[in-house]
Amino acid sequence: MAQMTAPTTPTVAIARELRRLGLAQGAGKDFRVAGHYVNGERHHTYVLLLTRHANEVVAANADLIEERTGEGPFPFRVSVRYFGTDRPTASIANGGSRVRETPAAAEEPAPAVEEAPAAAPAVPAAQFRTGDIVAVDGRPGDWELMAPAGDAWEVEPAQAGGRERTTVPAAALRPLADAPHVRRGDLVMQNYAEQWQAAVVGDVYRLGRWVAVKTRPADEHGPAWSMLDDVETLVVVTAEQVESAVRLDVEAGDHRGRIVQAVVTRHAGKFRVTCSCKDGLEVCRIGRQVGWCSSLEAARELWEWHAAGSVGTAPADRLPAPAAPAPLPASETPGEELPTPHAPAEQLQIPAPAVDYREQCRQEEQAKGLGWSTRHADAVRWAAAGELLRAEDGSARRVAPGRVGRRVAAALVPPLVAAGFLADVEQGGVTRIEPTPDGRRALLVWDLHRPEPVERPRKKEGLPLRPLLGGQEAARRSAAFRADEERRRVERERWYGEFEQRQAAEAWEDRLWDAWARVAGITYRLGRKRPPGWAPTDEEARLHGLDAEVVAALRAEAPAAVEDEGHPADGEQPRRHPDTPHASLRCNLTLQCKSASIGVSGRADSPTRKGNGHEPHDPDYRHRGRRRDDRRADDRVIAEGGHEGHDLETVGRIITSDTVLDTIRTAYDRRIAAGATPKDAVTAVGQSLIAHYCNSAGIPTAPAAPADAEEIATDPAGVPHRAHGTCTATWRRVPVNRNRPELGTTTEFGHKECREPATVDRFVQVAQSRRYRPVYACPAHASN
Repeated sequence: MAQMTAPTTPTVAIARELRRLGLAQGAGKDFRVAGHYVNGERHHTYVLLLTRHANEVVAANADLIEERTGEGPFPFRVSVRYFGTDRPTASIANGGSRVRETPAAAEEPAPAVEEAPAAAPAVPAAQFRTGDIVAVDGRPGDWELMAPAGDAWEVEPAQAGGRERTTVPAAALRPLADAPHVRRGDLVMQNYAEQWQAAVVGDVYRLGRWVAVKTRPADEHGPAWSMLDDVETLVVVTAEQVESAVRLDVEAGDHRGRIVQAVVTRHAGKFRVTCSCKDGLEVCRIGRQVGWCSSLEAARELWEWHAAGSVGTAPADRLPAPAAPAPLPASETPGEELPTPHAPAEQLQIPAPAVDYREQCRQEEQAKGLGWSTRHADAVRWAAAGELLRAEDGSARRVAPGRVGRRVAAALVPPLVAAGFLADVEQGGVTRIEPTPDGRRALLVWDLHRPEPVERPRKKEGLPLRPLLGGQEAARRSAAFRADEERRRVERERWYGEFEQRQAAEAWEDRLWDAWARVAGITYRLGRKRPPGWAPTDEEARLHGLDAEVVAALRAEAPAAVEDEGHPADGEQPRRHPDTPHASLRCNLTLQCKSASIGVSGRADSPTRKGNGHEPHDPDYRHRGRRRDDRRADDRVIAEGGHEGHDLETVGRIITSDTVLDTIRTAYDRRIAAGATPKDAVTAVGQSLIAHYCNSAGIPTAPAAPADAEEIATDPAGVPHRAHGTCTATWRRVPVNRNRPELGTTTEFGHKECREPATVDRFVQVAQSRRYRPVYACPAHASN
């Protein structure tokens, strides 16, 4: 007969026993197993008996069911009730209390004479006790007996609130078939072996199921509390049971624990050992099962074994030592001795071999973690028998003495070699595939514990396997992983160190650039770099509030050290623009105002940012052309006569610096956005630049050469405009048919702008405005 394994869940445990009694499980059959849930968690398991036959079988075998389930890890209780009939109603659950009723005695047959039905005899008042939940004739609901009052009782409705006391006669009281087994004032404890706190019952009422309010006063173990609990999970205990339970604190080295005696369940009277190193959980002997001890001495031995490091086999449980027998009374008659009972012959006891449960559990875990198929086990077994060889082409062959052998599946051996179970060994010019120590250990645990094989199809035999749990390959991989983690940690720390240095260097460079930008008046960075060797003067540092540390660093970077009292610019006017590299001489730039003119030769960029085709000097040069007389003699001077410190190179370097050009671009774009023409914008920017330079440098101005008078045209609003411009027409007059000139011409659109010299042809009012804009047209595109 095959050995039956222990059940792993309460459902399996009770269903197995009921099927042994001949009952069928499932919907529409004899029974079903269900669970009672509280707040989404399974509270206990119970059985639904669906047929009368099932109730009768369970009632007849109630003790047998409890005995068989009690031998396993999931005991169940069987309750049998008779609700005024001779048919039993059974219930099975692994929570709550047990109720066993006996069937009522068979009544004698009624007389032939028909009589009026007699009223049900009243239940004597002595049958009820204070705290019982009963029914009252003529009153709906459940009622709790509070106190006797002669032939009556003081009762309150068994409900959560609105409990108004009243008095009812004792004859009106009726017992409830499903009355709870706890009453007000009972000392109860949850039906768990680990429970050690007891509480006093208060109100008891229905809430779908019978519930009770528990209250525990404050003591040295904690504050007072009150909670609502299911009556089925409560067990009535006595104060002596709770007080006599052992709760002993133990200590050994770094271990702090406690030995606690159970009060309820089948473990009542037994001891369990807890330790702080297991987060207050119980010390186990085998695997994860709680190490219950039948005596305090056995619990102390288990604690000492755990505190010593759990070395070797755990001490076995043993019963308490029997009490010494009382001495026999001495014989009063001299020479007479009491008869000595015949001692049975001593039986020879052969000690059983010691079982190392730790090693057994380790072997089971290793066998489960292999993940082998039967073909993997066969391959390792062949290698252990010396039947696997490595052929010249690299394939594995299984050979036998006197036989050529056959080739092993190509995908079968490589995963075993990669996982450290097999290895190639050179021996006498022949390469053998032999098992490693991990492979021999894996084959041993496979044969001992017979785990469920993982059957894989041929296409998946090449998938990687896990190394042996706790084996050499696993240790090697763990060491390699830790080494890789350490290498990554070192690289990460080095990278972050370099990153922080770069961040600090960039932050310091930003501080230096900010100091230069504040002195130079730069708002947007836009790729501008700090000129090398630039250092602020004392006056600039004071005016702009520069940090002393930044000023010192900038002066230290300068080619020559700058002393505060020896700086050549301290007695001069503060510089408004930083020195910039010398600009290449590419074109002439002439700026004019009413009273002065500046002519410089240097780098001249367009005042627009995107290089628009606006001409800064004369937008009408296309049609007017450049006259020889326009090149004035003062193109390379500031006023006439020259001034000290403002030669051509100095003025060119300042005017063509990035700061001044950026200011010119900004002012030009602002005037264009305000509606000015390109020529007017250039003129206004030039006048402002000349005036600012002359005023800041203290240069006297000279009258500029008179400009040529320009023709103007006035729009209907009286605003003057240039009379000459560029034709922007995009249409042409073309013949309708070149072969038939008599048909005339037609207008064709979509051409490029004409761009010929033109004059004002007409004025067009701007949409949603009172302004007018001129339309320039050449003679070919004039409207008249």
